[in-house]
Amino acid sequence: MGRVRIAPRLAQRGEVAERSEAGEQLGCSGSHHGRGSGRIASPRRGEADARSAAGEGRAVAGCRLCLSTACVPAGTSQHRTLVHCRDCGLVSVPPAHWLTVDDERARYAHHDNVASNEGYLKFLGQVADVVSGLAAPGARILDFGSGQNALLTGILRARGFACVAYDPLYGVSPGALASRYDVVVMCEVIEHLRDPRGELLALAGCLGPGGRVVVRTQCYPSLGELGSWWYARDATHINFFAAGTLEVAAKLCGLRCQGTGEPDIFVWSPAM
Repeated sequence: MGRVRIAPRLAQRGEVAERSEAGEQLGCSGSHHGRGSGRIASPRRGEADARSAAGEGRAVAGCRLCLSTACVPAGTSQHRTLVHCRDCGLVSVPPAHWLTVDDERARYAHHDNVASNEGYLKFLGQVADVVSGLAAPGARILDFGSGQNALLTGILRARGFACVAYDPLYGVSPGALASRYDVVVMCEVIEHLRDPRGELLALAGCLGPGGRVVVRTQCYPSLGELGSWWYARDATHINFFAAGTLEVAAKLCGLRCQGTGEPDIFVWSPAM
């Protein structure tokens, strides 16, 4: 996995992690909400099987990302079962442990993701720095899972980008995926997606020629640490990625995954 150069950091990562661990107040605990496009679909057969198997402690079927059946229980976090895909590395929470969409929306209402939160703005500024290193002012940007306040959209517009906010959970720009974009940003979104494979394929379909994707999410430290990992304690987080899992996700979109100067920000670029 290569590396993309970005502008100097605007905030220390410790600020974000510290406040997230204390009370999920910043973007790293649900700043944007593109999870599953806000849709509640009937669980597919593989997902229903996964719920039953996880509860019985046996092998489970149906990775929501790569569709592999090589999935096994991986412990629990906050009384939620975790399932590990041995092929792509995705760790996921079975549908039986998901919040309802209404409960999820209510949870986000308690997040301090507002313009007066200086730490949160710095957190978003790090993402905007990456975008600024990839595209020139005037480029079309999609803020995928923007949240109700769409603060990142405003930051990118202030930098001269033609940025569109998109978040079906709040009815924000429901037709946005019909257009084409130079960069799609998923800032703290991919861990919320109820249908990651379907959402990523839809996302790939709205990229213009040479389009890129910027992803911000925490990679899990190790399978053995999942039960005590602060990021897995957020009830709205249902997908957890290793670096290799993000590479699989990027490849699904016909792209390759590169790192940046921030350990939790990745750029998916056209394969060379």
